[in-house]
Amino acid sequence: MPDYPFLPAELVWAALAGPVIGLVAVGLVRMIGLVSYHRPRGRWALVAPLGATLVLGLVGIWLPQLFGNGKGIAHDAFLGASPVSLLVALALLKPLVTTLCLGSGMSGGLFTPVLSTGAALGGVLGAAWSLLWPGVPSGAYAMIGAAALIGAAMRAPLSALALMLELTHVGFGLMVPMAVAVVLATAVGRRLDGYSIYSARLSATPSTISP
Repeated sequence: MPDYPFLPAELVWAALAGPVIGLVAVGLVRMIGLVSYHRPRGRWALVAPLGATLVLGLVGIWLPQLFGNGKGIAHDAFLGASPVSLLVALALLKPLVTTLCLGSGMSGGLFTPVLSTGAALGGVLGAAWSLLWPGVPSGAYAMIGAAALIGAAMRAPLSALALMLELTHVGFGLMVPMAVAVVLATAVGRRLDGYSIYSARLSATPSTISP
């Protein structure tokens, strides 16, 4: 990964994009909670995963990046190798197909899909900001956006920053704008909804603890 330098445009963008990403995180958490609570039961539990994979397979004919956990989406966005039109499609469709599969009864993690969604969203918002204030690589915005969405969706800002540094082995130059975006996004998320991508699923999970 490139070690992107700190630039003033990144800091201003982080202050503006952080609350927006926080709103996206709230919507994502609520979607996860909704589909977890309304998982199919009985005979539908056998049919729903087939329907979900069929939808994913058909969409994946045109967007194969949607297959898997999203690591490739985040990697290309961090490198600035994805066109804006592709990032727009992935930012919209990745959370939808993730919640579709989760709601059908499939098992799977949420960290990397959220990471990839944040990277694509950051790339899109960064491209729009570059029209007003050019000069920042799109990959820098993708890294900041990924950290912000992870922090807000997990309700764990410090963990999000540490994970981004650990996963990419770079990003120290982006630490200040990344911290601003993460704090603002998490604050908005906590203000509007106290759940995280993990706790939102708990109410739908049968308890295994005896009274």
